[in-house]
Amino acid sequence: MTAQVYRHRVRRSTDILLARAILLAAEEGIANISALFTYDGPSAAFCSRWLEYVDNRLLDEILERGASSRARRLVSALRLRRLPSHVFTKPLREFHTLYQGSLKDRKEQDALEEKIANACSLDRDMVVVDLVRTEPPRPSSSEPSIDPQEILVDDGTDEPKRFSDVSTIFTGNPLTGKDDVTVYIPLGPTAGARRRARKKMEPLVMDAIEARGKEVLNGR
Repeated sequence: MTAQVYRHRVRRSTDILLARAILLAAEEGIANISALFTYDGPSAAFCSRWLEYVDNRLLDEILERGASSRARRLVSALRLRRLPSHVFTKPLREFHTLYQGSLKDRKEQDALEEKIANACSLDRDMVVVDLVRTEPPRPSSSEPSIDPQEILVDDGTDEPKRFSDVSTIFTGNPLTGKDDVTVYIPLGPTAGARRRARKKMEPLVMDAIEARGKEVLNGR
């Protein structure tokens, strides 16, 4: 569930763009949006307003903004399913030790997004740096610890198999937890266009990440 649903790439990029659009809408002065996401206590008025804003009403109100609105551009992209695509994933532990801590901060992720957008000549708002932190399940003190190598799967053959030999879902051990840094950028509307753009953009993204890491390590 964690790998295939909660952390699915399309789900993650969509959620991040939606949250970004709402934040931008509030910053751009849409009073109703700002009030909707500013909790002022358990009042009847707040609850009533919250219940009135179903998904379509929220998005429609943002789409009423002028063409220069960044929030409107993001919501329009969401409505048309013009989502940024996955282009890069790297375990956090593989970054420079001194840069790992910085990458856990949203402000540094914002700075890295800006760096990648400039390097690739992309719309800054459509570039997403996502740190996915997956915690392993923690058994209660009364439960025995689980060695994943001891989990066997009956696949209908004569002998049971280890779960890691049956499905790629278990290639990354879900019981150990991990932190991954993933980058999403606009690549194109079709599979062919995305494939060509990914081949061109991937080294630019990697160079931008390396350059930003050096800036941070040099105190800039």
